[in-house]
Amino acid sequence: MRKEKILVAGAGIAGLGAALALSGETRDVVFVDRDPPPPDTSPEEAFMHWERRGATQLRHSHAFLGRLTSLIRDRYPDLMKELLAEGTRLFGFAEGLPPNLEKKYVAEPSDADLTLLFSRRTTLELVIRRYAATLPGISFVTDAGVRGLLTRKENGRIIVEGLKVERNGTVEDMRADIVIDATGRNTVFPDWFRTEGTVVREESSPCGILYFTRHYRLRDGQDEPPRDGVPGGGDLGYIKFGVFIADNRHFSVTLAIFKKR
Repeated sequence: MRKEKILVAGAGIAGLGAALALSGETRDVVFVDRDPPPPDTSPEEAFMHWERRGATQLRHSHAFLGRLTSLIRDRYPDLMKELLAEGTRLFGFAEGLPPNLEKKYVAEPSDADLTLLFSRRTTLELVIRRYAATLPGISFVTDAGVRGLLTRKENGRIIVEGLKVERNGTVEDMRADIVIDATGRNTVFPDWFRTEGTVVREESSPCGILYFTRHYRLRDGQDEPPRDGVPGGGDLGYIKFGVFIADNRHFSVTLAIFKKR
């Protein structure tokens, strides 16, 4: 039987997640990504030198919440092992309790599903991408720009048959059975659909917040301070703040201010 071909525009967290869910012996999943491939190096070097123009939050604080952490744990245990081996950190529900509640806490089995996974985004993408590349049928086309859709009309519907992809100054047609848009909030796919006569409804609202993040690394021989009830984040009215643990003895401080409208 002919394999089903899937094109994924964008190789960020969303695109990689789609590839994990869709990979298998019966499908070929091809990523089309505007950025160069990740460096074949350590998470530390990736954080310092990997440039991802398509990922504007690449060096902000990051964490996977309980739902996503549980999905990786249960469905992709080998990926979880690789993430932990590269220094990402699990943070359980009990670890986040304030001191006055610790003695009263009675663990429930479902509490494990509230575990967070903390890491710098560069480390997350580096490890997940390397893992995805080992799965059957997955390949990457990098330094490539998506320039349009390949479509046809059938019974009043628009059928997407592929993408127009530019590489090395040449635009080529890449056809597929399924096309996934994982290019993020600045996607131009809705505009392309509108030019085809499709009505695309969107809802948007400005968040009104600007974020600023700086990363730090613990000095050799130093440990994190004990969690003694001092909050790791808060709202001072004119500014919000948060301290986030990360992989490989790193942590980050994020400040958020309200943008005047």
